[in-house]
Amino acid sequence: MLRKAILFLFFISLSAFVFAEQITSSNYQTFIGKKIQFTDTLSKGQNYRIARKKFSSKKYARKIFTIEDIKLDKKENIILFLTTTLDNKKEKKFKLKTHTNKVELENISVLWPPKPQKTIPQRLHNKSSLKTKPRTAHKVIQPTASFSTFHNVTNDSTDTNWSLFWLALLFFVIITVLINKTSKRHKLLKEVENLYQIEDLEEATPVLRGEPSERNLFFKLRNAQFPAENIFHDLYIPLGDKRFSQIDLILLTDIGLIVFEVKDYSGWIFGNGRQQKWTQVLNYGKEKHRFYNPILQNTQHIKRLKSYLGQNIPCFSMIVFYGNCELKDVSLIPQNTYITTQYSVLSAIENILKTAAPISYSPHTISLLQNAVHNGTNMELRQKHINNIHDMLGDDRIFR
Repeated sequence: MLRKAILFLFFISLSAFVFAEQITSSNYQTFIGKKIQFTDTLSKGQNYRIARKKFSSKKYARKIFTIEDIKLDKKENIILFLTTTLDNKKEKKFKLKTHTNKVELENISVLWPPKPQKTIPQRLHNKSSLKTKPRTAHKVIQPTASFSTFHNVTNDSTDTNWSLFWLALLFFVIITVLINKTSKRHKLLKEVENLYQIEDLEEATPVLRGEPSERNLFFKLRNAQFPAENIFHDLYIPLGDKRFSQIDLILLTDIGLIVFEVKDYSGWIFGNGRQQKWTQVLNYGKEKHRFYNPILQNTQHIKRLKSYLGQNIPCFSMIVFYGNCELKDVSLIPQNTYITTQYSVLSAIENILKTAAPISYSPHTISLLQNAVHNGTNMELRQKHINNIHDMLGDDRIFR
C-alpha cells in the first residue's frame, strides 16, 4: 500500500513539474500569440501570479488574456504584452515587466490551440475537381505569413511538450522498476527469515551474510524460480574441535546437491584442475597474483559436507567467478565440476540437471543443512572461524 502511495505521489509531482507553464528567455517566442486563462476558483491563501505580479482573484477569475508580444530588456528580463476584453467589451492592454528571465504562471493555464485540420493535397484536390468540372481552373488560396508562423510556433511548442512528457514517463518507469526491485528483494528477505525463523537478526540473516557476489547469486537463483527452501547460503559445517568449514552456497535439486564456491576476481584467469595455485593477471601482464585452486578448495568442502550429512549424496562442484574477469586458459576440469562466470551460471545449472537421474534424500538432510545455516547466526562462531583461517595462513608470523 505504501509503495502504491509513493508511486502515485511521485507521478503527480512529476506530472505537475513537466506540465507547469514556464516562459523563459530561451522559449518565450513559442508563447507569442497564445491565450492564457485564469482558473475559476482558488484555494484559501492562493493567488493568480505571473512571476511576482499578483492579480485579484475575483476580478480575473476565468478571464482570458492574449499574449500579444513578449520582449526582452537589456538584462534579458521578460516583458509581457497582454490584452483582454473587459465586461464592457472594451479591450484593455497590459505591459508587464517581470524583472526575471523565468516566468512561472501560477493558477493560470496556457490554452494551446488545436492542431490544424489536414487539407487535401493540391494534386488530389485537382483530380477530384476534374471529375465534376474538368475544364474549370481552381485557385489555391495560400495561407498568410502570420497564420503559417503561428502554426509553426504551435507545432514546435507541442513537440517540446511531448518530449517532456516522454522524458517524464521514462523517469517514472525507471523509478517504478527500482521500487519494484527493492520491494521484491525485501519480500525474498522476509521469505528466508520466516523459513529459518530468524527474528531481529538482520545482520545474521542468511541472505545478508557473506560477500555481495554471494548474495547476488542467491537472488539470481531465487529469480530463476528455485524454491527458497532449497537454497542454503553461508553454511558452517562442524568439523570438531570447535572448527568449521564454510560453504558459500548449496542448491538442493532432484539429482543432488550443487555446491557453489564464489570468487571475486578481475583480469585474466589461468589454471587447471591439478595445480595447487592459479594465476590472476592484471594490467596486461604487468601484475600477477597467485591464489589457491578453487577446484581443490571446493572438493575439500564437498568431502566435509558428505561426512557431515552421513550420506553419500551426489554432489556437483560449481566455481562461479564474479567481477570483470576472463577465463583465459582454464583446463583439466574434473568430472562433476563446473567453472562459470556470473552470466552463465544458470546455463551451467541447467546442463547439470539434464545429466543425472533423480535421487532420494534422507529425512535428516534438509534439517542438517538448515542447522549449518543457523550456525552462521552465531557471531562469536563466525569470528572464531575467521581467526582460525588467519591462524592457518600465518600471515601475522611472516616478517619481511
